Amino acid sequence: MNSFLKDLQLRIFLLIYSLTVSQFAAQSQPIPGFTSTGIFNEQELTINDQWKDVIININAPLQLNRSAKTYLVFYALPNGNSIEWTKGKKMKEGEDWHFDIQHIAAQTRYVRHADKRIITSLLM
Repeated sequence: MNSFLKDLQLRIFLLIYSLTVSQFAAQSQPIPGFTSTGIFNEQELTINDQWKDVIININAPLQLNRSAKTYLVFYALPNGNSIEWTKGKKMKEGEDWHFDIQHIAAQTRYVRHADKRIITSLLM
């Protein structure tokens, strides 16, 4: 193969690669005001300065498919529960048992895994 064809193939490959990488980078940009959590490909926004005794935590996937339907789930926390307890986490010995009662974050990730675009809003 002559050098012109090799050079052309390399340029086409680099163009396709650049377009692919830029597309994925654009899809994984946080929504304005949101911050990437660094894990589970999620982003969050917490609003706690608008109303007295009201905290809102919004969790969305980091990559949003703009052509898919979006489901916004509002979850009002039971009286006395914190957002952290309601989200849940993998328990370690000696931690508060409240972290192991609802696991809303894990349930949301499970549903997102089934190709659903779910955004949760926990209201406390």
